[in-house]
Amino acid sequence: MEKKLRKRLVKILIVIGTITIGQFCTYKKAEPEPACSALPDTVSFMQDIIPILTANCALSGCHTVPNPEQGLNLSATTAYSQLLNPSKGYVVPGNPLYSVVYAQITTAAQIMPPSGKMDNCSINTIQAWIQQGAKNN
Repeated sequence: MEKKLRKRLVKILIVIGTITIGQFCTYKKAEPEPACSALPDTVSFMQDIIPILTANCALSGCHTVPNPEQGLNLSATTAYSQLLNPSKGYVVPGNPLYSVVYAQITTAAQIMPPSGKMDNCSINTIQAWIQQGAKNN
């Protein structure tokens, strides 16, 4: 009698578990990212990079005054000098793969910004700017 009851209980728990998992394991179909317009031949720090940094990084409580995270202030007036500080390695002109900023926006672990991955257009623009020598143009 006890074995029968135990088997029934196990079957009931399996059914309940399957129903419960089915309710919570639904996947939302990923929305495709909008296509990027073509990158300019020369990426401009002021016209192309500053707007990305302002929208994603130089936000209250992140990389802006009074207490920028990790001491990295990405406000429009200081971003270039902060990013190109050779002792920090934030940006290695010509080489995005050795640039801390590029690694932080493309890695799966501790991605920046904390609100979620940047859109591919922004990432591609930053990558192109670094590859082009990270000029202050």
